[in-house]
Amino acid sequence: MTDEPKQRRWQFSLLTILLLVALVAVVVAFHRIHDKRELTERKVRVLQALACELTVDDPSKIVVIKRLPTLSDELIVGVYLPELKKPARINRLCLSLENILSYPNSRSVYPTPNNSFHLTPGEHWIELHCTKQGKGESSSQYVIEALVDGRGVMKEIRDSSWQPVDSCANYSTLKSVSQSFTAGQRIKLYHRRNYERTQSEAGFSVQNESNNGILLWIDEANSDL
Repeated sequence: MTDEPKQRRWQFSLLTILLLVALVAVVVAFHRIHDKRELTERKVRVLQALACELTVDDPSKIVVIKRLPTLSDELIVGVYLPELKKPARINRLCLSLENILSYPNSRSVYPTPNNSFHLTPGEHWIELHCTKQGKGESSSQYVIEALVDGRGVMKEIRDSSWQPVDSCANYSTLKSVSQSFTAGQRIKLYHRRNYERTQSEAGFSVQNESNNGILLWIDEANSDL
């Protein structure tokens, strides 16, 4: 009776080990370089926003710049508004907190503003802040405030049901650091809409009907509004 041949154990040559080590080193180096590149790009975008000044090349157009990197519920922009050709018309800053449609559905449909403020021609700095005050869902409230040139011009307060804890939100702001618009054009400065995700057999779905949120924009209106 002959002995059964012994199974050969897996053996790695020195070359194989060196190749594996080299492969791991390449993968690690790639991820480090990729992370550093993303960090550098973010820093460049921040510096661009910090260094950007409100320059007007065409006095007949509206110019908007994002002045600072902001948190999700904060906005700081510089705006230049030209003189209006019609004396009975004004530029106004509008704020809505209900009946906000999802983006891009809201491009042509805007809700009735909860509040508005007359903007004079020239340069202005506009800020938007949304803060949650108080502890507990029953006693907490949201304070939404808009400032123009450092002065509070619009302030709205909503209870905790305005933005439930389990709700989600989508955001839309200006596409670039600096943009110009035709005079009289409606300009969306900030758009946030709360929504609830519903789960079914097909997965999560997002409600498309209007909901609470924050919509801040500039438009042209009659002076008697």
